[in-house]
Amino acid sequence: MAHRKKNVPAQVQSSSKNDFTETPVVKGPNMDSLGFQAMDSNVPGLSQVILQKLNMKSYDEYRSALEGKKPSAEFGIRSYLEMFQKMEDTFKFCAECKKLPESLPNPKSLRRCKRCQNVYYCGSECQRANWPVHKKFCKKLKLAALDRLVEWLMFTGDIPFPTTSWTKRIQELSGWEGWFSMQENLDEKLCAILTGRYMNILWANAGKPKPEEVDLVESIKRVTTDFVSRPATIGLGLHTFQIDPYAKPIIVHVVGASHVETLNARVTDYDELSRMFPKHQGIEVVMVGVDVVDGPIMRPPLVAFGPRERVYLSSYRGLYHDFWESQVETRQANRPDLVVGFHPGA
Repeated sequence: MAHRKKNVPAQVQSSSKNDFTETPVVKGPNMDSLGFQAMDSNVPGLSQVILQKLNMKSYDEYRSALEGKKPSAEFGIRSYLEMFQKMEDTFKFCAECKKLPESLPNPKSLRRCKRCQNVYYCGSECQRANWPVHKKFCKKLKLAALDRLVEWLMFTGDIPFPTTSWTKRIQELSGWEGWFSMQENLDEKLCAILTGRYMNILWANAGKPKPEEVDLVESIKRVTTDFVSRPATIGLGLHTFQIDPYAKPIIVHVVGASHVETLNARVTDYDELSRMFPKHQGIEVVMVGVDVVDGPIMRPPLVAFGPRERVYLSSYRGLYHDFWESQVETRQANRPDLVVGFHPGA
């Protein structure tokens, strides 16, 4: 492969050659920062609690950690137990009055909802007042609380499990059950995760009872589909706009990428596209956004494709029009066949 010289619901649209008018270079807003600070509008002081649990003093330190500039030893986390406890502490505030523990006469008075194990209340009065709203979401919040813990297995590499080539065309699938039905030896793969070292570590330190196996399996499936949904969406876009990856190499630009798509991203994260389109001519996916995080995929885009049947994942930190003018128009990056934007809240 040749490189340039060194110097959600998803919205998808087809792309052709574009002529951009010259505009002044501007620095875009740090959307991750805005989202981080917006938590305080719902729960005053929550952003500071998160920073405190991470042994940080400011958002800048938090950002440095995301970008790999702050050594993990400085986080103040010495064990798995402490890590999971600090994760849970960031959810400790009254769902009704929004008060944090330190704002209560007795900080230990916060109690979890016994049904969902997700939200907290400072007392029975607030819990009764919140019940008309909470009862509509209690069952779903129980699933969210479980998935929040199981998501850790994406960072350990247990999820996703090795997937197999698609035996059905994308238009033949009506949901995720169809995708799971194509996976060879699915029960064995799920069992390996259930009985794996990190699953045991998780429930030995999570501070919650280990769920039934059937609930854990469903959680693993939900977390897996969340991981696979982005490459699958790109594949759906290629099909929808009749872009044929068997006819020529395909270039995809993901616009507005942030830590959501790039934190701890691996160069193999979009290999599901190779399962969707076996023996394709080559697919390049370039993440572009002001909140792209440093890591293995922070590497130059391609100027020419080499090996077939490969998905090449790269990223660029900056606004898309800057990327276009500095990389695409100067031929240091290829023009896209497809431009994708993932909704940050999806």
